[in-house]
Amino acid sequence: MRAKRRGGEILAEMERNITGRPPTDKSVRTVPTFSDQIKDAGINRMKASDWQHIAAMPEAEFEEHIERSEVARVADSPGAHIKTRLDRCSGVW
Repeated sequence: MRAKRRGGEILAEMERNITGRPPTDKSVRTVPTFSDQIKDAGINRMKASDWQHIAAMPEAEFEEHIERSEVARVADSPGAHIKTRLDRCSGVW
């Protein structure tokens, strides 16, 4: 999750598309668009958007989300279920 947040921060800093009529002089090299840059990096537009939303979260809210995710992940792990069953049957073993 922290990597996605950092990725979103980097994406937010990238130069955005320049709008308007393209130059008539074909010898002028244009800057790659934001879409071209993320495509070249192997990032689809949905991921780029999600990462930027994560990066825009206030720090406290982000850390709270991380904490809740960690607790839920540990609680849903197979080992946690086995330990719970063993705790219930501690006198039997």
